[in-house]
Amino acid sequence: MTKQRINCMVTKCQHHSHDNACRLNTIQIENCRDQGQDDHESLCASYEESR
Repeated sequence: MTKQRINCMVTKCQHHSHDNACRLNTIQIENCRDQGQDDHESLCASYEESR
């Protein structure tokens, strides 16, 4: 089985690692509220703000 790396540049998330990686083994993605818009993006539902 191949290991995958989850890249993340959201530094204010507590799962963010210094090498722009997510420290979680898996993440959950959910739809944005702006579905159907040209600039639609997905959100990481695993996001937790650093304190």
